[in-house]
Amino acid sequence: MAFTSITRRFTARRRTPSSSDEKFSYETLGESDPRYRDFRAFREKGIIYCNIRKHPFYESMPMEPEVVLADLIKAFHPDLLPDYQPVYYKRLP
Repeated sequence: MAFTSITRRFTARRRTPSSSDEKFSYETLGESDPRYRDFRAFREKGIIYCNIRKHPFYESMPMEPEVVLADLIKAFHPDLLPDYQPVYYKRLP
């Protein structure tokens, strides 16, 4: 998929999920491709990510989809699960 078509779809989103095995921050994301700074989720600090170096997402996720669902609920609607501690997906600080 071309970056321009992705940009059209995601530029207005307030939150965007992502996976990475690198040290992940808004700074490194913006440096990797400055066009990411145009995304609303980037500007409003709404990136949701999974650090696949720390968490065995691809190995464990198929066996516990309820955990992934709870993580995404916490990321998109934190008021619904106020005491929940995410396992895989978290808001990028």
